[in-house]
Amino acid sequence: LHELLRIEGFAAIEPIALADLPARLAHAEGIDGVILPRMVLPTVVADALATWVRAGGKLIALHPDAILLRRFGFVPGFHQVVSGTLTFRKDGMLAGLPLEVVQQLVPTIAVQAGSEAQATVLATLSPLDDPLSPRPAIWHARIGSGEVALFSFDLAKAVSRLRQGNPDLADMPNEIYDQIHRPSDLFRGQLAPQMAAIPQ
Repeated sequence: LHELLRIEGFAAIEPIALADLPARLAHAEGIDGVILPRMVLPTVVADALATWVRAGGKLIALHPDAILLRRFGFVPGFHQVVSGTLTFRKDGMLAGLPLEVVQQLVPTIAVQAGSEAQATVLATLSPLDDPLSPRPAIWHARIGSGEVALFSFDLAKAVSRLRQGNPDLADMPNEIYDQIHRPSDLFRGQLAPQMAAIPQ
């Protein structure tokens, strides 16, 4: 995730070890926000993040752990969508942004906002086999004096898959059977024919 952000131009990013995060958040002067990659969180770290956000912190969490979701009043589900199309809202905080429907290639977990969460759905995911049943994929919520953006999928992995293909296909025989491994081989089966018009 850190390398991806630097490639996109976010140079002023400081990686922080998970064990050091609670102490840094307790003395959070100068921290504009936290971007949390997909990981299993110890309770002490989840509690520290929740306390920091309620005090005015801003958090972006990718495929957040269930323990963190519950701290913010969200309810984790027990099913997932493996692939589909991601559609963004056109109003609110996303108004004016050139956001198109894009293909989603990594699993997206089911997350619902609890009754007390002041949450807004920023994007939905429609499964390939059920395009008329979109599910929330990106949430924004105000928690105390702070804010959270929760991605129900691993954004870093999704970008990597779209740009570099499926690493599981590395060194696998291709359809030509000429024993030559091409970069394009990693993209086999990635785009469903019915989704040819969807940007990647």
